[in-house]
Formats: sequence, C-alpha cells, structure tokens
Amino acid sequence: MPALAGYLFLNWFNGTRYSLPRETGYHVVFRSAIAGVVLFFIARLIVVFANAYVPIVSECWKAIVPLDYSGTAAGTFVLAAILPLILNTLSRFGQFNSREKAAEAAGDQISLIIDQAMLEGRFVELSLASGKSYVGSPIQGTFGHRDGGDVALIPIASGYRDNDSRNLVMTTNYAPAIEDQLSDLALDDLKVAFPMRDIVSARLFDQELYASFLDDKKGGSS
Repeated sequence: MPALAGYLFLNWFNGTRYSLPRETGYHVVFRSAIAGVVLFFIARLIVVFANAYVPIVSECWKAIVPLDYSGTAAGTFVLAAILPLILNTLSRFGQFNSREKAAEAAGDQISLIIDQAMLEGRFVELSLASGKSYVGSPIQGTFGHRDGGDVALIPIASGYRDNDSRNLVMTTNYAPAIEDQLSDLALDDLKVAFPMRDIVSARLFDQELYASFLDDKKGGSS
C-alpha cells in the first residue's frame, strides 16, 4: 500500500512526473517504495501526535474504521495527494522548470526545444527523417510520455533541407490559406502530427527569416 501511494506521489509531483515514464519498471517500483515509506512515516508521526493531543479525532476514526493502522494508511494517501499540490506551487518545481531538468538529465534536447517554443509562443522548425521540414507553432509536446509519443503543430510553412548546403528551402506557405479560412476552421483541422522518433532535429525558428521569405514570395509573384 505505501508503494502505491508513493507511485501516485511521483506521478503528481512535477519534480518526478516527467522523468518517471522514462525509467524501467524495476526503478519505478523501487522509487515508489521509497517515496511510499517516507509518506507512511510522516503519516504515522501525524497520527501519533493526533492521538496524544487530539484524542477525540482518533476515537472518532476508530469508531468509523476499526482497523489497525487504518488512519496511518489513509493519511499516507492524503499526503500523496496534497504534497504535490503544495510543492508544485514552488517556482523550482514549476511545470516547465521540471520538464527542462528532466529533459536535460535524459539528454532529450529536442523535447526541450519544443516545450520552450510552446511556453514562449514561438515557431519551431522540425526536420524529419524523410527529409521534409515543418515550421509552425507546436501545440503538443512529447516529454514525459513513455515510448516518445507524437508531436503536433500548426504549420505555417514546409519545405526541406538542401542535401549539400543543409540550408532550409521552404516550398509551401500555409499562412494565406489559414488566414483566408480561419473563421471556418477549427484548430484540429490545421494541425499535423508525427511520431517523435521521426524527428531528427529541432530548432527555434527565426521569425524575421520567415517574414523575409514572405516578402520574397510576394516580390516574385508581382
């Protein structure tokens, strides 16, 4: 039972929830057991103090649940639920900070770049194993998912990386179509998604470069 409470705590606490899916089953069980024992010990101390200083609470509980250590067991699960809510409000355990630390520890810089683009509202360029590249706003990251998961973004342009120079060659501009039909489209109608394993590189996209690309397109068509 403490191991289950520990597992719930590790899943709800930002400091551990993003690294947990990347670990093997043995390590997950081991970490859950340790966290559960710590929570059980804290809950037991609370129960002992409650019995000593607020005996009426203990008496009421035993009248409802007349089982040995039932109060400690219940307290363990309550702590597993409440402590993450408290700890997650601290800036060092904020969602992005925790994801960043977990990504750095796992060496997953691609996920980190995608998360940064989502947080800052920036465009990202994703190059795929097929040779195609997409530029757009990511709306779904992958870090914290077991086996990678999928990445989803709203594309503004697509193209490919030149084999020789490795420069980005943009061939399709989605912006005019999106602007023309924006009122008739839902967000899900615009997004594209692909498995994380298909992404070979990612970088934050220079929006000034994109604006220059649009100007060149307009100049070429005039």
